[in-house]
Amino acid sequence: MKELWLLVIILMLSSPCGVEASEAEERLSPGDAFNKEGRLEEAVSELKKAVEQDPKLVESWKGLAKAYKDKGLLDRAIATYEEASRHNPKDAELRVLLGYAYLEEGERQEAIEQFKKALKLGPKNKRAEYHMALGDAYFQEGNYKEAIAGYKKALKMDPGLAEAHMRLGHTYFAMRDFEKALGKLEEAVELEPNKADWHVLLGSTYFAMGAFDKALGEYRHSLEIDPKQAQPHFLLGRAYYTQRRYDESVAEYKKALELDPDSPAIHLQLSEAYRSLGRFDEAQREYELYRKSLQKGQEGQ
Repeated sequence: MKELWLLVIILMLSSPCGVEASEAEERLSPGDAFNKEGRLEEAVSELKKAVEQDPKLVESWKGLAKAYKDKGLLDRAIATYEEASRHNPKDAELRVLLGYAYLEEGERQEAIEQFKKALKLGPKNKRAEYHMALGDAYFQEGNYKEAIAGYKKALKMDPGLAEAHMRLGHTYFAMRDFEKALGKLEEAVELEPNKADWHVLLGSTYFAMGAFDKALGEYRHSLEIDPKQAQPHFLLGRAYYTQRRYDESVAEYKKALELDPDSPAIHLQLSEAYRSLGRFDEAQREYELYRKSLQKGQEGQ
């Protein structure tokens, strides 16, 4: 009987903590819902209360940081991830999120430090992703040698990680080693064939190698996946222009402008295509639009 009463007393003493954790979890659910609906002020309000009630509830911190990022408050998001990491020092995923936030802020060394911490803390089945993240930081820093090392380590751990193949190919492309870039990008699109931007990068690699017909095919493939992109139309226009197919070039540049009417680059290239066709009035009009869009962009900075 005494043992039963002792159990009751223990349960009574421990119940407030249980209620507190439950209340924090109850705040998390609507906070996440508000995030998904774009109701960011309400998300921040709910998730701040959640982390105050239970600082160990990692998902609340992640949701709060995301809400700040979506509000354009990157500094607040970084501060939130830092605070979350202090309360949850062994959570590797928080370190990765903090690292990418630092990258977005342009703080590459801080990002590298966080990704290295994630590699020490994280489970083996996540280390390929963390090596890839470290490669991203080195890539943004312009340290292509270390970026390649990071991506290769990721692929050694997970040869089927399509994203790492793509990023390694992108690094080789940036180094103008197009043969190596081509091999990795072809592997990437074979593993993940429905990534529109990967086909654009593969097309640009073919273009750089002078394989214009293959480049055209990749740009078209990209548009089949996502027709609302301006860039593939622009690159199709450039490829046609290189082949002196000026009418087709004009048509593609016009399609690109329908999707991105304020792009200085598209107006300028369309001006050049008109000039090559001898349509000088239209060329001059596009050149003026190029100058206006360029000035508009500078004023908006």
